[in-house]
Amino acid sequence: MASTYRVKGDLICQVNRELEDGRFTISVLSVHRNREGKVLPEAYNVSFWNEDGTLRESTTVRNEWTRVGAFDLPTSHAAVTAAKDSYSNVRIELSNHRLAKAE
Repeated sequence: MASTYRVKGDLICQVNRELEDGRFTISVLSVHRNREGKVLPEAYNVSFWNEDGTLRESTTVRNEWTRVGAFDLPTSHAAVTAAKDSYSNVRIELSNHRLAKAE
């Protein structure tokens, strides 16, 4: 797979990848930096194109995070996907985060 990347500072902002039957692009819309400065995905879009250049499918994702101890855990994951004959809007919410005690 041939890939190209767009980088801004220490972030990969876009990934373009060629496939056998087309291509796809991941575009980063926003990120969350935790206390240590590590990057967590906040919002991004993934689009797929056919070989002839027509758009096959596009999904936009939004993640939310919470800090529990020294860990960043997801509190929600939402994804909206549109394609030629379909549309979906899915949201998963996670709550009551806690860490298991070490044995």
